[in-house]
Amino acid sequence: MKVALITTSNAANYGAVLQAYALKMAIINMGHSCDIIDYRPETLGNGRRLVFRSFNIKLVFHSLKNVMNFSLVKVFRKKLLVFDEFRNKYLLSGKKTYKTYEDMISDFPEYDVYICGSDQIWNTHLTYSKVFFLRFEIIRPQAVFVAYAPSFPQVESDSDKMILRKNTKHFDYLSARESESAELLSKITGRDVKHVIDPVFLLSKEDWQKFCIANTSVLSQEPYILIYFIGDNATGVKAAEILRKKFKLKMIEIRLSNKSNFDVDFVAETPTPQEVVSLINSAAYICTNSFHGTAFSIILEKKFLTIGNPKRNSRMTSLLETAGMKDRFITEDNLGDIEIILPKLENNPPTKGVDALIDFSKDYLSKAIGGSKNAY
Repeated sequence: MKVALITTSNAANYGAVLQAYALKMAIINMGHSCDIIDYRPETLGNGRRLVFRSFNIKLVFHSLKNVMNFSLVKVFRKKLLVFDEFRNKYLLSGKKTYKTYEDMISDFPEYDVYICGSDQIWNTHLTYSKVFFLRFEIIRPQAVFVAYAPSFPQVESDSDKMILRKNTKHFDYLSARESESAELLSKITGRDVKHVIDPVFLLSKEDWQKFCIANTSVLSQEPYILIYFIGDNATGVKAAEILRKKFKLKMIEIRLSNKSNFDVDFVAETPTPQEVVSLINSAAYICTNSFHGTAFSIILEKKFLTIGNPKRNSRMTSLLETAGMKDRFITEDNLGDIEIILPKLENNPPTKGVDALIDFSKDYLSKAIGGSKNAY
């Protein structure tokens, strides 16, 4: 089958590009061809903006502050180069770029199957677009439309529920990345929405280790603790210091900005996506508040702690619960118990829940691509 994949491939974000790569490779490994459609909506920053398009005085001031920070601009330019090189090498097929739904309709790419996902493509307040909802059913009525693991926050307003209901009627196969999202979407649509796993789990530990870079300057020859945080995280700083004091190891930080709250031994500044996976794979211990940092720690069977975020806890706790590792979730409330938790890191529990969900997700994807319309 000829498969088109539409996701947030233009994002300057490790999780976004690695899940896109994983889903593309999983589809190819099933014996199909797969092209990622180069969709770059101007309304979605995807971590690629220093200047915000707004007349809000706070955002205007923030934009001016950013462009006057020369060290930040330097790091930002390097970040964009890193992600552009990865996208061009691993994700895109060198075909046309689309910026709007109208662009795509006027020169529509024809495939047998259209898949959207994963990441927060159905966050109606962040990424709403007819393209992410695959609204091509009139143009390609014979094609199969598949949602693979889209993620979205809790939907409370009637208007948001109406958006989801209206834009998912034509899907032949519906799924969501979080179990809570699948249940919610089932209630909204009245359909059987499957809970599937994030695409990075569709590739094996061995697949990702082959993807790693053995010889790169960001890796240490000595055992190290890897710190990977998105944004400021005071609890994470405390947890990382406890790890360093306990194990007396070097500390390496993955950093995408020009500032940090850590006193680390080495900074991996804007590493490539391959280098990020390599850093996780080679680490003795990992401390992260990133969903995909947690995901790769599970896949690569690492010793890790996941630090809670004020706004992004549900998807990480759902993943850790499925993996049988919920005790590795650290917040300010249980930080005092970390000495009790650390010995448990030495023995990873069997990930039966994750393995079962991976098998189910692969089966769902395989049947969706090779199946008929409205068959699941």
